[in-house]
Amino acid sequence: MIAPAVTDTLVHSAMLTRRNVRKVFRAPRAIVFALIQPLMFVFLFAYVFAGPFATLYGGGYLEFLMAGVCAQSVIFGAIATGVGLANDLGGGAIDRLRTLPIRASSVLIGRTTADVIRAALTVGVTAVACLLLGWRIHTSPLAAAAAFGLLLLLGYAFSWIGALIGLRLSHVESASTAGLLVTFPVVLLSGAFVPVQKRTGVIGVVSEWNPITAVVTAMRDLFGNPNPIPSGSLPLTHPVLTSVAWCAVLLSIFVPAALAAFRAMTR
Repeated sequence: MIAPAVTDTLVHSAMLTRRNVRKVFRAPRAIVFALIQPLMFVFLFAYVFAGPFATLYGGGYLEFLMAGVCAQSVIFGAIATGVGLANDLGGGAIDRLRTLPIRASSVLIGRTTADVIRAALTVGVTAVACLLLGWRIHTSPLAAAAAFGLLLLLGYAFSWIGALIGLRLSHVESASTAGLLVTFPVVLLSGAFVPVQKRTGVIGVVSEWNPITAVVTAMRDLFGNPNPIPSGSLPLTHPVLTSVAWCAVLLSIFVPAALAAFRAMTR
C-alpha cells in the first residue's frame, strides 16, 4: 500500500507538471527559439566539421554528431530550469504556491518533469532534422527507444542541477549565466562533437569520465552509429551501465540538495 505522503506528492507533482507544460505552450515564441537552437547546431556542425572528420567515418560524421547535438540540447535545458525557478521566486509564484496545501517537493518535481517533456519535444525535432539530412538508426526500435530514454534521464538529472542553481541565486540573469558556465564546459569537455581518443593528458581523462561522454557513447552504440572509444577504456567499455550509474549519482546528490535549498528559502 502506497503511503498517503507519497500519493499526495505524486498527485501534486502531476498537477504542477501540467501547469508548467501549459506555461511553455502559452509562449510559442519561446518554443520556436528552443527548437531553432538545436537545428542551428545540427547544420553548423554537420557542414563546418563534416570536412575535417569525414575521413574518420567515411562521410558519416552526421551519424556521430547526432547524439552529441541531442545531448547538448537537453543539457542546455537545465539552464531553463534554473531560470524558470528564479523567475517564479522573483515574481511571487512560489509564494502563492506556498499558500496551497501541497507538498513542497512537488514544486521542484513538477518543474523538472515539465522541462524534461519540453526537452523531449526538442530532441524529437532534432532527430527528424537529422533523419532528413541522412542520419539513420541501424539497430532495432527498442534499442533506439533505450537510447532516447538514457538521454532524457541525463536531462532530468541535469535539470536538478539547474534547479539548485536557480534556487541558490534567485535571480534570472545570474541563474542564466551560472547555468551556462556549468553546462557549456561539461559539453565541450565530452565526446559529444570530437572523439575522446583525440584528447590526451588531463583533458583526455576528464572527457573519458564525463557523464555526457558516457551517454552519447551509449546512444551511438544503441543506434549503431560510428562510436570510436579509447582502447581499454573502463567507463566506456559498458557505456549504458556507466550512463545509468552517472545519472543515479547526479540525482542522489542534487535532488536532496535542491529540496533542502527550497525548504530553506520557503520557511
